[in-house]
Formats: sequence, C-alpha cells, structure tokens
Amino acid sequence: MKLKCNLDEKVYQTLCEGFADGSYRAGQPLSPAELCERYGTSRTPIIQALKRMVAEGIIRVNGTGKYSIPEVSPAYLQEMFETREMFECACAQALCENISPEQLAELETLCEEVIAARRTDAQLFMQLDTRLHSLMVRYSGNATLDSFYQLLSKRLLVATYSFVRDPHHSKSTDEEHRRMVALIREGKGEQLRQLLAYHISAVRRRLAGED
Repeated sequence: MKLKCNLDEKVYQTLCEGFADGSYRAGQPLSPAELCERYGTSRTPIIQALKRMVAEGIIRVNGTGKYSIPEVSPAYLQEMFETREMFECACAQALCENISPEQLAELETLCEEVIAARRTDAQLFMQLDTRLHSLMVRYSGNATLDSFYQLLSKRLLVATYSFVRDPHHSKSTDEEHRRMVALIREGKGEQLRQLLAYHISAVRRRLAGED
C-alpha cells in the first residue's frame, strides 16, 4: 500500500510540473491515455492524480468524465497573484526568526539554481522558482499556512502556463531572489516582506504584459 501511495504522489507531482512546459493551453482536453504514454505509467495512478487535481481546483471535469485545463481570465490570474502575495508576506517575519542554518543553506543553493535555470530552461526555472518560494513559506514554521500555500502554488503554476504563451522572466528577478535570501540570513523580516510584495507584483505585471 505504501508503494502505491508513493507512486500516486509521484505521478501527481509529475503531472502538475508537466503542465508548466507550455504544451497545454486553457480549455484543452486532457486524455488519460495520452498522459499514460507521455509519462510511461499505467492508467490507475493517472486517473487518481487527475481526480485529485479536480478536487483541488487545478483542472476540471465535465459531466461525461472528460478532463481539461480550466479557462483562465486576467482577473483570475491577478487574484491568484494577490493571494500568493498575502501568503508569502504573512510569513516573512516568522521565516527570518525560525529558519535553521541547514534550511538557509538549502535556500542559498536553490536560489543559485533558479538563477542558472532562468538563462537556459524556462520550464525548469518555473519549477525551481516555485520550489524556492514554497520552501520559504514552509520554513516559516506555520504548517497550516504551508498546506494552503502548496495548493495555491500548483494552481498558479498551471494557470500561468496555460494562460501565458511565452512567459518572460526579467534578469532583475535574479537580484531580487539573492536579496531575499540575504534578508533572511540577516533576519530582516520587514524588509523581506516589502521585497516579496514588490517581487510578486512585478512578476504578475510582466506575465500580464503590463511592463
């Protein structure tokens, strides 16, 4: 049973991350058979993952059992980013107070991986960027907030890449990420909160084509 649970979780995570490669668009049907072939797994874990994603609002299913990527409006995307900002800013001070030296070292390493990926691999960048921000929330020590944020981050990942055809990430995000880690290291929670608010708002504007 444990092996099956691990497989279901792995397939679920793989599907969520796979939607960030830009090949799926809003409103596009999702074929379990095609997903089985693409990811080299059997039908059962694919169906379990799709059902879980429906329950979490990541994808949708119609009355005939057909799965698809939800339509995403600019207003919905803005709401998602505003919610993300509230979550991350809320945990900035606790993150600076609670993070361990080992966790900080992990963020420092991951930050450099995010920066390297931005220059070479847009899909990998988005996955690593999502992980960096997710760990900052997790290491604040608020387990309830973390559980809600992990769901939000998956919904936002799928929504962003199904809505935006060619997401562009500015070089300025490199310095912003490095500055975030530095502020965590220095224990400057209020400055971190302000930087996170600016950073998330700037990313939303770029994705929406406002900058």
